[in-house]
Amino acid sequence: SDFFQTGHNFSTNLGISTRTENTTAYFSYTFTDAEGVVPLNAMQSHNLNVRMSTKLLDRLTLDTKINYIRRDIDNITPTGDTYSNPVRSIYKMPANIATKDAQEYEFTDPEGVNTHHFWVPGLNAPSNPYWAINNLTNEQLEERVIGLISLKYDITDNLSFLARSAIDRSNSHRSDRFATDTYIIADLGFYQTRDNRGFEWNSDVLLNYNKDLTSDFSLDVSAGANVRRNQSGFIQGNPNGRNSPLNVPNLFSYGNTANIQVSEGFSEREIQSVYGFATLGWKNAIYMDITGRNDWSSTLSAENRSFFYPSVGLTVVASDLMSSTPSWLSLLKFRGSYAEVGNDTDPYSLVRQASVTGGGRGGFLALATTIPLANLLPETTKSIEVGADIRLFNNRLGLDLTYYKSNTTDQLFPVSVPIASGASNVFTNGADVQNTGFEAVITGGILRSSNFNWDVTINFAKNDSEVLEIAEGFDQLIFSGGFLREFRVEAGQPWGNLYSRGFARDDQGRVIVESNGLPRITPGIDALTANFNPDFLAGVRNSFSYKNLNFSFLVDIRQGGSVVSFSNAIMWADGATQATVPGRDGGLIFGENVFEGETAVLEDGTPNNLTTNSEKLWTLLGGRNSPVGEAFVLDASNVRLREAVLGYSLPNSVLANTPFTNAKISFIGRNLFFFSNKAGNVDPEIFQNTGRAAEGTENFGPPTTREYGVNLKFGF
Repeated sequence: SDFFQTGHNFSTNLGISTRTENTTAYFSYTFTDAEGVVPLNAMQSHNLNVRMSTKLLDRLTLDTKINYIRRDIDNITPTGDTYSNPVRSIYKMPANIATKDAQEYEFTDPEGVNTHHFWVPGLNAPSNPYWAINNLTNEQLEERVIGLISLKYDITDNLSFLARSAIDRSNSHRSDRFATDTYIIADLGFYQTRDNRGFEWNSDVLLNYNKDLTSDFSLDVSAGANVRRNQSGFIQGNPNGRNSPLNVPNLFSYGNTANIQVSEGFSEREIQSVYGFATLGWKNAIYMDITGRNDWSSTLSAENRSFFYPSVGLTVVASDLMSSTPSWLSLLKFRGSYAEVGNDTDPYSLVRQASVTGGGRGGFLALATTIPLANLLPETTKSIEVGADIRLFNNRLGLDLTYYKSNTTDQLFPVSVPIASGASNVFTNGADVQNTGFEAVITGGILRSSNFNWDVTINFAKNDSEVLEIAEGFDQLIFSGGFLREFRVEAGQPWGNLYSRGFARDDQGRVIVESNGLPRITPGIDALTANFNPDFLAGVRNSFSYKNLNFSFLVDIRQGGSVVSFSNAIMWADGATQATVPGRDGGLIFGENVFEGETAVLEDGTPNNLTTNSEKLWTLLGGRNSPVGEAFVLDASNVRLREAVLGYSLPNSVLANTPFTNAKISFIGRNLFFFSNKAGNVDPEIFQNTGRAAEGTENFGPPTTREYGVNLKFGF
């Protein structure tokens, strides 16, 4: 903990709006200055937003917007099992080395070169964490411009035409500097840069007709067309890093690079669409919504690039249809819908790509390791949803219920294949996944008075995800997650199953213990050890107000779901945690005083009574290259105080002689503490990762933080 610092996030926002008879204008500017908990990690951002809407003619309205965003970031902290990750280094630092001693991270050698000061020089292990943050540095500049222009012409009182076009242009530049004498990854040091660029042009036209057909019926119908074009590209210098070492130590320049390499890429896609939607209403109580859209995507084959997806929905406000509504019933509304959504794939997914690599005379042509499928189908999600919205006792009590079922078919992703095939993956339509779920939101006004109010909101969400079918010719789809675990997709199994090495068991599920007192381990990554999906999520917010004072707090609940900790696997093997202290002198009996939840037997089926010590046990189970993931599964269930806010609004009597129309100060705390956390020393939210190959795995991420803040808001 001595290594980490207290981070901060200062944000200042100025917003100005003005209005005349024909024009409305808005301007805002936000400046943010932030530092992370890892030293030397910092960010500054500027966000400028200007929007104006003006009536050019009686029936012609112009709407324009421009948004400029700039971020300057120093030293983005690497994550995962990488030598440049200072978090990995500090967690693995021997306990007999004080943090203050590690701060002397370099010294000058006899040749005048700054040299890595490490407790085991040259070891294939993490670097000194202070060397990592000071000598493995990066800078990143991001710029983004979003522009919009829209013209709307009211042809009649009921008929209008809209034409609009938007652009989104982004650029980023990143440079990485790895100092000379960085073990394993940069013995001689290297310099690396990457420039990314992106552009999106999105234009559409829309014709809308809106009319009350009779005193009971209303119609709102629209038809339009859209074109969206995306372009992206990059150019990277020295993409392989250590293959392009520095000539002169720590002079970071391409002119000082021994083997300059350049990598460049470009992609583009276009989607053309026509669409329509209509709402038919009856007595402001029953509404039917119908939509339809057809896309043509450039990334799919000519036979499959056209895909249509409709939707239909019905809403009934039953309380408005009743001839006599009970006094206790404020609202009774039912809704139901069916929808389809289509999705294409990334550019150039139909043809196997090739690249030129260095070597020989003019280099070599290398084929991509992913084999494409020329007749890829668009991914489709079909869903149904029904729900009810009930308000009682003059809206003092509310209940919003939703049930849904969705099926995503022809999901697009790369699937691992045997290396003998000449490739590592085949990109295909891989699976049909079904999600069913239930959501509920309960709101209640517990107390109401002239000065004091107490409101409660309770939300609950449960989702079950099942793989119904996978691609023909495959028994399972495997997404490797490194040394620790694999994410597998199998028909008839829940989505989110994680496999790893595990304990060998007999036909009764008991762990088999060898003659040395250690558990027998499965030969491969074949044990189903975890599923990262929660059983349910819930939250409870209480809000109180007394005159000008308000207070609220939110409790978040996650029940179920399990994840695998790579950090624990490595640190347990190193003996770097308190959990490895018991049994250092022996006396550990598997299933009795370690892994007490397991039933363990010897080869002959008798209860295990053999002893071992912690070094032998955790060396077997942990480590980097072949850890036993089942031993490091954590239950992600937790209850936490997510947020607490205390605010005070200055009364008008105080503001009477000031330029302010309103003023409020709020004290905010987020992620304050756990009421319970079954993952122990790890915040389960550190496991959240969107990549299939990493989801459900903790791997030396930076610690999550407790935040305290003050918010000042003034109105003119």
